[in-house]
Amino acid sequence: MKKLTLYGKVNVGLGIVLFILGLFLFTQKYEGSFIFQEQYLSLSFIFLGSALILASYLAKKKHS
Repeated sequence: MKKLTLYGKVNVGLGIVLFILGLFLFTQKYEGSFIFQEQYLSLSFIFLGSALILASYLAKKKHS
């Protein structure tokens, strides 16, 4: 985390929040059977959170 810029740190934080929100929504709507149409929002949050966490490591501080 020390090597990330402020932009990268904000992306990691937002990614973690979205990932946890997606997991929470997934567990709330899961009733023993997985129906994909009912899980669009939760899966979207999970994938968006994962993408933000991974993308945050593209923004690293430049050493001069």
